[in-house]
Amino acid sequence: MANRDNPTGVSYSWPLKIVLFPGLFMQWLLFMFVGGRRYTSMVARTRGARSPAMTWVYSTIFWAIIVFLVIPIWK
Repeated sequence: MANRDNPTGVSYSWPLKIVLFPGLFMQWLLFMFVGGRRYTSMVARTRGARSPAMTWVYSTIFWAIIVFLVIPIWK
């Protein structure tokens, strides 16, 4: 029987999970808040929420924002 929580079967080590947490959180938000949308939009968001590649994309965008926008302002 397939694991419903991890349909792609991807697993990450603990240090990598910390780095990828922003992407995982963004995917969780996209998956949880699809109400009031048309069926095709809901299917597309669900597909994106299960994509390991999108985990990397969202995490990279988050860390780029932190490094290039937040840290220079903070100094």
